[in-house]
Amino acid sequence: MEYRNEEYRVIDDADELSPARSRVIVDGSVSYGFADGPQFSLSTRWRSLYNDTQRTSLTLAGNQRIGDTGSLSVRMGPEWQDGTMTWRGAIFLRVFPGSGQVATSVNYDLTDGPATVSVYPQGGSGLRRFRWNGQVRGFDNTAGSAESVSARLGYEAYRWEVAATPRAIRDVDSGETEAQSTFQGATALVFAGRSVSISRPVRSSFAIFVARDTVAGNEIGIQPVGDDYRAIIGRLPGVVPDLRSYRPNLINLDGTGLPEGLSLGETTYRFDPVYGAGYRIVVGSEATVYVTGTLVDRLNRNPGLAFGIATAADGAETLFFSDETGYFEIHELKPGTYTLLVDADGRRYTTEIDIAADSRGRIELGPVVIDDEGAEE
Repeated sequence: MEYRNEEYRVIDDADELSPARSRVIVDGSVSYGFADGPQFSLSTRWRSLYNDTQRTSLTLAGNQRIGDTGSLSVRMGPEWQDGTMTWRGAIFLRVFPGSGQVATSVNYDLTDGPATVSVYPQGGSGLRRFRWNGQVRGFDNTAGSAESVSARLGYEAYRWEVAATPRAIRDVDSGETEAQSTFQGATALVFAGRSVSISRPVRSSFAIFVARDTVAGNEIGIQPVGDDYRAIIGRLPGVVPDLRSYRPNLINLDGTGLPEGLSLGETTYRFDPVYGAGYRIVVGSEATVYVTGTLVDRLNRNPGLAFGIATAADGAETLFFSDETGYFEIHELKPGTYTLLVDADGRRYTTEIDIAADSRGRIELGPVVIDDEGAEE
């Protein structure tokens, strides 16, 4: 149920305010769906508008899927106002081939609206590709109406978009046809904090992703979509310009193309923006190295399967394992000194390794000699 008390300005010579007018709307509906058949809903709406008009409507809506290639929707019902009943309704048919390449929809208003036929491609939600759709509206030769044929062809990239919309309009009464064309191009300059980038136009809220020095210069994908991304971090920060306001938004980063040893750190972010919000996110951990080596004791024997902990000077710990030959790998390490504590076959071993300050990528340590601290207590 909805109630509003509103005030309107009357546009006339007196330019006076009309008295407050109330509006009350009461809705109710019930739905039922068959397991392998159509879905139906019956709804009623009673409206009292501006203290002087009341309308009551009853609507039956049904939906039926047509195999794997389409769906049919129907809405119809009577409406009563001032003792007069009128029928309203519409039929909507959507058809798409099994290949899923192109879909067609037909919408027809059962009362006084024109029919509309639309054709548009399926899928292709990534960027850096052409987008198109076409529409035919009218074609029923109703006196006083206009028929039109229009199309839209556009291209979206990470940082700009363009579109062309040709249209032909025919006046049914005179038979004259008017041609129109619209061209649009758009880009946006966005900034948050100390970061500035170029993006497609911001629709509501946005997030700008900035690469840390450790991963700068590498292409990082933002929000994979099919074989593409919603944005890219490259020479400029990446921008997601269409976060939905007042809803949760999950954004994933793809760092699989980073060189060995480099890491993005956190790869999933959640945003719950208000309208017009902007976020600045710094991506990339300080880890620039992963090391490999083979554990051996002072007699050049390997301990076999082992479990280890690498502890940095600041106390951060990284787990690792060795195979039967003593071979091990430790990923996402920062330059510095690490203490290795190894447990193997009921015995504890220890040693230290040093990673130079300017190290990046994979470092092969070769044999790493561990000192036997004896049996575990």
